[in-house]
Amino acid sequence: MLLSLSCPQLWVISLISFTILLTLSSFIFGKLSFYKQIEVLEDEYFKEQKSNNIFTIITSIINIISGVSFVIGITLLFIFVALNISK
Repeated sequence: MLLSLSCPQLWVISLISFTILLTLSSFIFGKLSFYKQIEVLEDEYFKEQKSNNIFTIITSIINIISGVSFVIGITLLFIFVALNISK
């Protein structure tokens, strides 16, 4: 079945799959970011020491990429449907 898919179909499936994976990884990095931020705030409060939270940056980047790929995937899905309605 996968070999019989046309190029637009493969793009739609690929981008939607990529979006789902990015969204799931965003959840994972969001959770890591939450726990790291607790450590950062404890360090700042108790030790008066500044530290960074890299997981927050990673989560933000993944969220942006996920949103863009979702929009592209949905657009390609609509194009695919529009091309196949006439058949």
